[in-house]
Amino acid sequence: TYVYAKVLGPYTKIVVVELANDPKTGALKYQARSWYKEGNHTADLANEDISSANGYHSMGKGGYSLSDLHYSVNAVRSTSETVADIDEYTDQTLFKPATDSGESSGDVHFNGAGGGNVIKSNVTRGNVYFNGGGIANVILHSSQFGHTEFNGGGAANVIVKSGEEGDLTFRGAGLANVLVHQSKQGKMDVYAGGAVNVLVRIGDGQYLAHLLAYGNISVHKGNGNSRVVMLGGYNTHTQIGSGNGLWLAAGGFNVMTQVGKGNVASVLAGGANVLT
Repeated sequence: TYVYAKVLGPYTKIVVVELANDPKTGALKYQARSWYKEGNHTADLANEDISSANGYHSMGKGGYSLSDLHYSVNAVRSTSETVADIDEYTDQTLFKPATDSGESSGDVHFNGAGGGNVIKSNVTRGNVYFNGGGIANVILHSSQFGHTEFNGGGAANVIVKSGEEGDLTFRGAGLANVLVHQSKQGKMDVYAGGAVNVLVRIGDGQYLAHLLAYGNISVHKGNGNSRVVMLGGYNTHTQIGSGNGLWLAAGGFNVMTQVGKGNVASVLAGGANVLT
């Protein structure tokens, strides 16, 4: 357990950090709690019970109340390491690269805030970057090579990205964005704003999507490149089959569907259009 304290204005701000292995899974568990109390209490912390019973106030959901980082590794080479000096650190690699076998390496960078962030990464190589914010961001990332980057904001963003190869970049904001990109090669570049955007991409190819406003849904299962821009809200895009697609929808309530191989370019404006 590590305790950090700093006097900021009339208050002492305190962060209590605990590192422990989960007794059931063996995964390294990171937990941080933030507190504040009026006055300068930095000299009394060594034997202090930092709790509401002693006059300390939790930061609450709006200010760094709880962050969980679960890091589990399935590795051919297993290494036991001590976490580096963490004074002033906000992120660091917990596992060194496996230079001998190449079967298990590192990377998870998390600068987070809010409540209940959960990150899992079963590595064979690495990456997952998340700058955070919000209330219930979840990233599962079953590595098998790498990438996944999410700059964050909002509440209840969920990202699932499985292995081989990588990429998935999502800049975020808003409420309840859900992204699934089941790798087998790479690339997904999403800028989602507003609320309840859902994107699913299964297959190999470039997938660039800009979903703005409310309730847009985009699904592309198959190989090929897709460029999707949805404005106005409540647009639906479904592409089942391999091929390249250009999908532009404005005005809201547009439905765009392609089943089968081939290339499609569509521009829908005015709202409530149907393309099949």
